[in-house]
Amino acid sequence: MRFIFSSWLILAATPLVLADDVKDTRPGPVSKLTFALLDGRESTLSSVILKKAYERLGIDVEFSIMPGERALYSSNRGLLDGEVNRIEGIDENYRNLMRVPVEINRFEALAWSQFNIEINGWESLKPYPLLIKLGIKYAEQGTSGMNVRALPEYDRVFAALSNSPDTVAIASRLEGMYRIQKLGLSNIQALEPPLTHKALFHYLHVKHRPLLDRVTRVLNKMRDSGALQAIRERHLANLGR
Repeated sequence: MRFIFSSWLILAATPLVLADDVKDTRPGPVSKLTFALLDGRESTLSSVILKKAYERLGIDVEFSIMPGERALYSSNRGLLDGEVNRIEGIDENYRNLMRVPVEINRFEALAWSQFNIEINGWESLKPYPLLIKLGIKYAEQGTSGMNVRALPEYDRVFAALSNSPDTVAIASRLEGMYRIQKLGLSNIQALEPPLTHKALFHYLHVKHRPLLDRVTRVLNKMRDSGALQAIRERHLANLGR
């Protein structure tokens, strides 16, 4: 009897947990994702590619346009589901992001100015005041230690460049061509050869680890079938209109 009484006391002291109080922490099926999108031509093209890829998985995707650093902060914290595209290596500093190991886009980084200079890598730019877009990692890395002014928008970068005859700006070939056309600038030229070529990759937050292999397979199939290249060509054709 003593044993039965002691057991009853233990049970009475234990909080009663109802089935409705138990939270299932296992990841459920994903039907919608929101990714950080940078204001840029390459990112816009990558978003079109991702929209098609996730459609094949039955997942709806949306994009939240925000500045570069805030985008990484939000994605790394899990406030968003990942990044549309970033260069390789971002996950070394933002440990909650996983790179999907399929190149979805690429770009050439160029110097832009009103005057000619001989370009031989990033070191060629040291003597000049430089303009870059805030949060663009390849530009921040390439111009580290130089005389750099970072602006939040590419429109402002190229408008400032148009009014600064001694200054050099950094942007991709596609971005520079688009901004010059959009702003009606006639006094800016691309300086060859490119400073660097970079591949772009999609990144997911670690909470979506179960999706990583599925997204990788879909993007591999799109690449191998030529679907990725077809989307790029259609997008570039529309951009030139």
